[in-house]
Amino acid sequence: MILQDYAAITGTGQIGNVDTEREKAFLDLLRVNDFSRAGEMIIKGEMTTHPTIEVYTQHCRTNMPSSVLVTLKRTWLNSESKVEREVILHSEISQKHYLELVESR
Repeated sequence: MILQDYAAITGTGQIGNVDTEREKAFLDLLRVNDFSRAGEMIIKGEMTTHPTIEVYTQHCRTNMPSSVLVTLKRTWLNSESKVEREVILHSEISQKHYLELVESR
């Protein structure tokens, strides 16, 4: 919970998850800069089932507060029931788009 509070305040860390069934729709919304609707697809909370799409944000120190790095990671359980991750997107977005994304969750 502390990490999520930190992420909400600073914009750094995992801000939530998106169900894998909604991955394509979520990515399509990000591609067309519809951050409000994309944010509505993000599920907040600590409990996660896998597979899922993890959503992380990080303020870019050199440009703060004008840009934020968004990272998406696809997760799944391997044959040993351990979580594996694959980065599927790194994208820099504006502070305005970041606020649209997180405020609509």
